[in-house]
Amino acid sequence: MPFVLAILSLISLLLIMVEDFRFRQIRLVWFVVLIASLLVSRIGYDYNSSWLYQTGINIFTTFFLISSSILLLIFFRYRKLEEAGRLGGLGDLLMIAAFTISFESVAYFSLLLVSSVLALAVHVLSSHRNRFLRKQIPLAGYMAAIMIITLGLQKADVMQLHLNE
Repeated sequence: MPFVLAILSLISLLLIMVEDFRFRQIRLVWFVVLIASLLVSRIGYDYNSSWLYQTGINIFTTFFLISSSILLLIFFRYRKLEEAGRLGGLGDLLMIAAFTISFESVAYFSLLLVSSVLALAVHVLSSHRNRFLRKQIPLAGYMAAIMIITLGLQKADVMQLHLNE
């Protein structure tokens, strides 16, 4: 059963990545499958109290960071608040939720920082010719790619990143 859940997670991550890169929108079903497979895997096979505690810390800290960012945006750029909806979408938030379930706090914030910086760098380098691409960064797609690479390196014992267990 853990193998089936890993395959479901991998397929949903690949579909999230492809849809975000191609269409800049992702079907909600792929996030439901990803988050459900991660939750079932953690609760059914790897459950302990520290997992719940670390996930709570990740969710609380992420909520605090997002709230602080929105407040700073309101404070410094009040006139451009209407454009705030274009800064990120529901897919980005759901991908962050998948990260909070998957990794312990230090690994979570490290991967969140690395995936955000890599997404920005790759996007700036690859979209200098197309104006439409410059306006929208497929953050969930880049985060899915980072998660696939991270989980692959973890399974191959190349990298020892502590999963949220």
